Amino acid sequence: MAEINSLSTDKERLSTEKQTLAERSQELLKSKQQVEQEITKKQSRLDSIAIAKEEAEKLAQEAAKVAKLREQEYKELSKETLAKEAQLQEARANLAEAKLTEERNQFYLLLAGAGAVFLLVLALISYGRFRASRRAKKTLEDKNRVIDEERQRSDELLLNILPAPIASELKEKGKAQARQFPEVTVLFSDFQNFTNIAERLSPEELVEELDRCFKAFDFIIGQYEDIEKIKTIGDAYMCASGLSDRKTIPNNIIRAALEMQEFLNEQRQERSRLGKPYFEARIGLHTGPVVAGVVGVNKFAYDIWGDTVNIASRVESNGEVGRVNISESTFSLVKYKFDCTYRGKLEAKNKGLLDMYFVERERVAAPVA
Repeated sequence: MAEINSLSTDKERLSTEKQTLAERSQELLKSKQQVEQEITKKQSRLDSIAIAKEEAEKLAQEAAKVAKLREQEYKELSKETLAKEAQLQEARANLAEAKLTEERNQFYLLLAGAGAVFLLVLALISYGRFRASRRAKKTLEDKNRVIDEERQRSDELLLNILPAPIASELKEKGKAQARQFPEVTVLFSDFQNFTNIAERLSPEELVEELDRCFKAFDFIIGQYEDIEKIKTIGDAYMCASGLSDRKTIPNNIIRAALEMQEFLNEQRQERSRLGKPYFEARIGLHTGPVVAGVVGVNKFAYDIWGDTVNIASRVESNGEVGRVNISESTFSLVKYKFDCTYRGKLEAKNKGLLDMYFVERERVAAPVA
């Protein structure tokens, strides 16, 4: 609204300047008419002077004739007297010529003044239009910059909740089609004794501690481009890798899980030193097919579904605090990259017996000789 008022004010200012320029143009027109009238008068005077000059020249010619006729009669007149008479005639002619030149110069001066005033008015009009154009251009640039900033902010917010390909599809088509991925590794983490710890913390402290942990998890998975955060559910954190057309091995998401446990271990040591309660988590991973898509309208969300998600949750539930627990399908993909400990077949709720492994560490590649 402020920008509209500004434009309205500029429009009124331009209208006032336009009216002022119109009034100046009228004054210039009147001045030009007066100049033309004066020029007409001067021209009449010049014509009169020219006529007088012609008459003077005729008189001079007649005087010369008379002088020639009288030369015979007045030979006794001295040469000095005749010379003075001739000088007098010449002075009169020079005077008439000088007056004519002065009138001509005044005419040219008035004409130059009128031209200068006309050019000045044109310059003022051009400058006014230039200033108005520059203001309009700046206003347009400011609006475009605000639009670009808002569009960039909107894109950043969209990328915070959706994978880049899904965000692009949503912007282009207004919707994102659900897709099936054959091999996705799903990670679940869940805090041990969350309810008991929550009772020992104020609401502000609880939210602050959860926020600290989840921000750390976000930062950790953000270091790996093949991992997408899916959502948080209460104190549970869920992410996945392999949600793309490119086949990926779940090495990075295993590294991220180990880094999450390492962060929580550092937090445990620090908060124990301060005598404060701390969070410990179980982390479980399973690999298999999922369906991914966007749900909702006003608060849409990207989510994944399938038995793989349920099994990943069961693997997490069968894990231990501070450990990374993986299923057989995940182990078969990373067994040459990580040292793992076989735990045997464990009962998973509604899933029967599942082979599970604890990830101990990443194997260090042997140096090349």
